[in-house]
Amino acid sequence: MAEAVVSLLWTVASAYSIVGVSFAIPFVLFWSGRVDPAAKAGTLGFRLAILPGTIAMWPLMALRTLRSFRQGTKHPQPERHETASVQRRVHGAAFISLSVALPVVCTLALLARPRDQRSTASQLRPKAFPNVIPLKAPMPSGLPVSATLRTDGTNDQIQLDASRTIDEPIVAVFWSRNAEPRGVPKDAIFLGSVWAPARHLFALPLENHREPGVLIFIALAGEQRVIATLPLNAQ
Repeated sequence: MAEAVVSLLWTVASAYSIVGVSFAIPFVLFWSGRVDPAAKAGTLGFRLAILPGTIAMWPLMALRTLRSFRQGTKHPQPERHETASVQRRVHGAAFISLSVALPVVCTLALLARPRDQRSTASQLRPKAFPNVIPLKAPMPSGLPVSATLRTDGTNDQIQLDASRTIDEPIVAVFWSRNAEPRGVPKDAIFLGSVWAPARHLFALPLENHREPGVLIFIALAGEQRVIATLPLNAQ
């Protein structure tokens, strides 16, 4: 129900604004002088200043413009000018109406938005594939990380379990077919960052699944350096 009300209000507000813009542009350029003779000599700055108010109050301005066309230019009837107090009341009523309507529409939009019971964190966290493939992967020296290869039958996934806090503040992990003693090989694929204690899941974007490779752990704080390598070979 609330969603339908918000959709209706949004449609009405959009239509009102489109019509207001379509009317306000020719009004401030050509017709404002017919409603108020003093506006004939208005500068570009004046016309830009009255543009938002014309869009907001276009039904009233359209009525006055239509009245001026009906009266014609040969024998125009003297126009009734409202006093300053009346104008202030009209402007105040318009301001109050907008001040009330906008928060109501925004509140209804928030209440009507689709809800997902899952948290943002759970949506960003990938789901572990069901099948586990044994790996000949020893614990890398200097890192409390163990690796597991998972698959759903089509895609492969590396699971890294970090059991305790890692000494390095920022650690990135890459996959490569071959390891290099210094740095990261050119063909290496960045998987993500690793911290502990936590479980990390990384998809392996490989054409040949279960191809032997190496996980390369890089310390990014200070001088970037290789702190550990982990050969991956499916049994």
